[in-house]
Amino acid sequence: MTNEHMWLQGVVRDLCEQLGYVARLEADFADVKVESPVPYAVEVQRVSTDFAKRTAQRSANGMKTLWLLPETEKQRSLGRNGTDNDDPLFYHPAVRLCYYWAGRDHRTMVPTQYLNREVWNAGATHKIDLSVAVTLWTLADDRSGFERSSSMPLRGFLNEVLSGKLEWFTKEQLHGTSNDKRSKWAGWANPEDVQQVIALRQLKRLEGRRAANAARRRSD
Repeated sequence: MTNEHMWLQGVVRDLCEQLGYVARLEADFADVKVESPVPYAVEVQRVSTDFAKRTAQRSANGMKTLWLLPETEKQRSLGRNGTDNDDPLFYHPAVRLCYYWAGRDHRTMVPTQYLNREVWNAGATHKIDLSVAVTLWTLADDRSGFERSSSMPLRGFLNEVLSGKLEWFTKEQLHGTSNDKRSKWAGWANPEDVQQVIALRQLKRLEGRRAANAARRRSD
């Protein structure tokens, strides 16, 4: 286990405790087990693994899983065949973990910086802020679907996930049968927004069937 991995585990535990939850390191085979209303296993994952199997094992033990995939992981594929169709970020309850230099300008760390082991060994980690991105979705302005959301601080994201304000949904739940490549991902969204969008889709399908039936009656 690298210094980076251990530092991230500690940060996640500390943030969860700040939010009022009991969080334990390396408990029940989880990097961090959080005793939220529905217990969560928070996993910092930097190497390839069987995401589906391990998520199912947590579910069988009454836990949900949150995969944090750090920027350092992005330098190599975690999927089986190295394609987007096999990228765990797109298909499992995961989010990209991004590194920023703390401070007024909050600059994004570049690969040569966060891949430098000295960053994690030299005690400079207090200068690093963490945000999450990529698989966050928000309700579109017309409230009929979802659009990509901007990044958010890790603390705020953990708060929304652990409290149930954000949940993981499949591509079909978020985007229906859309063939839009920009809408190919599963992700995190507000469950009330998802139910609203699904209800609107059902209403539109019902209205479409009624219109088609009316057109057939007129043609008879």
